[in-house]
Amino acid sequence: MADAGPLIHLDELGCIGLLADFPTVRVPETVWAEVMHHRPQALQCTEVRWLKCASQASRQVAALAQIYTLHTGEHEALNLCVAMPGALLLTDDTAARLAAKTLGIQAHGSLGLLIRAIRRRQLSKNQVLVLLQQIPLQSSLHIRPGLLADVIRQVNESPDVR
Repeated sequence: MADAGPLIHLDELGCIGLLADFPTVRVPETVWAEVMHHRPQALQCTEVRWLKCASQASRQVAALAQIYTLHTGEHEALNLCVAMPGALLLTDDTAARLAAKTLGIQAHGSLGLLIRAIRRRQLSKNQVLVLLQQIPLQSSLHIRPGLLADVIRQVNESPDVR
């Protein structure tokens, strides 16, 4: 299940195709509309198997949506995850990640997907380092400079799997 953030940010970096190794990327209707408004070309990537989905209400998610002040897209993506146990939530939103953790749902963001690309041999370590350095220049992803520097350092120090 995807929130708009990773879809937009990965497309801004030119690597939305990294999602192609997921069997299906399920996108709630509200998220689909948001991505179509801000970055429609992201959903036109034919390498990725997209599935636009209607969201089903969950009381647990509704309660957490108020506690964490989640936006509608994050709320819908979490509803889909609850309806499909074992689903992974793709989000760059800290509050959505906290809500997912509370619900026992695994979550990854744009940074995690870039690092995952090294392990899955989709990109080399050097390619990912370049993309990480381009985030402040080419992406609307809001990330603390110190956190980005830490991630770059960790990737740089990790063994190259290619």
